[in-house]
Amino acid sequence: MADSEDLDINLAWCVGSAIEHYSLPRLQQIKTLTPTWGGWRTYNFANTNNVICYNEDVAEQLVAKSWQTVCNLYVKESVWQEGLFRFGGHISHPIDNPEDIVAIHLASQNDLVVLLGYDLAAKDPDYLGLLYAAVAAYPDCQFIWVNDQALPEQPWSSVTNITCDNFENVLSYLL
Repeated sequence: MADSEDLDINLAWCVGSAIEHYSLPRLQQIKTLTPTWGGWRTYNFANTNNVICYNEDVAEQLVAKSWQTVCNLYVKESVWQEGLFRFGGHISHPIDNPEDIVAIHLASQNDLVVLLGYDLAAKDPDYLGLLYAAVAAYPDCQFIWVNDQALPEQPWSSVTNITCDNFENVLSYLL
């Protein structure tokens, strides 16, 4: 087995809101080897290193519960305070799980980002459009969508920096 140090790449995993059906012990193994990014809703299941909260009211509640002491808590600039990490930008369309989108933007500083628990065939056109735009915005970053199905033809055939593979294949290659 190779690990990310042998591959000489900067690697990150983004844990999306559809994560629940993956193996928790395997997710913990991933976390020990590389940064993981995900929304606050997935933290209790996936225990990601970097936790994103887009909703300002929820962010204030998480800070009151001291989440920033157990993870790197990323919040909007409008609620940022000492001890937290911040991100800018605005999602113009209301969508469920905007943290899925923000995670891609923040993790894209890496050479390779593995998307686990993302629905790239989502029914919500705004969510799907934002996912597509986030991947397309970083052509120098390679994305792997972890799924047992093929990458949906539309709109994904027009971007060259995303591939698809199943969970076990990705793990065997990267870990």
